[in-house]
Amino acid sequence: MSQVSGRSVQGGGRENQDAFYHGDHPHDPSVRLLLVLDGHGQFGRTAAQGACRYLRNHLELTATLAALRRDPVAALEEAFGGAHKSMRDDLRRAAVEQLGGQATVDQHHCPVWRAAPEFPWKCIQGGSTATVAVWLDSRWVVAQVGDSDMLWLRGEEHRLPSPDHSPASREEMARLVRDHAGEDGMPTVRLVYDILRSSDSVPLWESTDYLAPPPPGHYYKNVRNEIATMATCETPHRSRLAFLRTLGDYSLQCHGISWRPEVQELPPADLLLLASDGIWDLYPYDELVGLLRRHREDGAERCAAQLMEHADRRAAETFGSSADDRTLLLVTA
Repeated sequence: MSQVSGRSVQGGGRENQDAFYHGDHPHDPSVRLLLVLDGHGQFGRTAAQGACRYLRNHLELTATLAALRRDPVAALEEAFGGAHKSMRDDLRRAAVEQLGGQATVDQHHCPVWRAAPEFPWKCIQGGSTATVAVWLDSRWVVAQVGDSDMLWLRGEEHRLPSPDHSPASREEMARLVRDHAGEDGMPTVRLVYDILRSSDSVPLWESTDYLAPPPPGHYYKNVRNEIATMATCETPHRSRLAFLRTLGDYSLQCHGISWRPEVQELPPADLLLLASDGIWDLYPYDELVGLLRRHREDGAERCAAQLMEHADRRAAETFGSSADDRTLLLVTA
């Protein structure tokens, strides 16, 4: 089929919270599996690595391969649901291993921890984006939660087919209103602008139909001048997240933040890029497309190396010591 190359570089945090995998299916080498995950929260590394391991093991089952050919949407939803469920145990184990104390699951299905019986339970904060691409019977089947996006390129055509799971997404807002609205008709999770000047939250939506104008003190989350937004909740545990679909983040799941992926099919490509937001936040889309076009004939290994070298320089120039972890998988025909 094609060549695949992967790279991951730690940003300015204490550990790399990204994870990735690529390989042929053990029961059918014509099937290729690609996974990119970006963890977040105190136990983000545990979340991403555990979900990556679960998804790989589940997708490599003979029964899952048959299910993918029969109904790829249902098969990938089952895989993501299993990864979301298994993360509870991963987070509980990691909390006890790293902090001591006790961990359990509360009545809201949230993993919680306490140092000793006389202390209150605290939510174990951790979750992960996930983008899974499966080369199956001459097409790509792609499932995604969160903002680890994808670029498809063939000839002079390119697509950025990743769904928008941000709090500013009208489609996601409609889903929350449909499934998790409060008495006022608005979602029970608060969708707000993430602002620098204070901890006060500024509502993102004036109503279910109209985005509010950005407040003073707002900031851009990337070089494309996309405004930073958040989903927040106070119950059952205080939590916040920059997108509305994720694995883990159990307190927010009580308010409609969803582990269910959006699944789509794509035709063959000359080049396919899956990457965490540590890559995407560095580039205007047209610049990244141009960079990949210039190097796509070099093969996956060299093209991936050149892109990561360029991204490392750009990250240092743009974000300095606060640069995010950067992970990419690149496929060339």
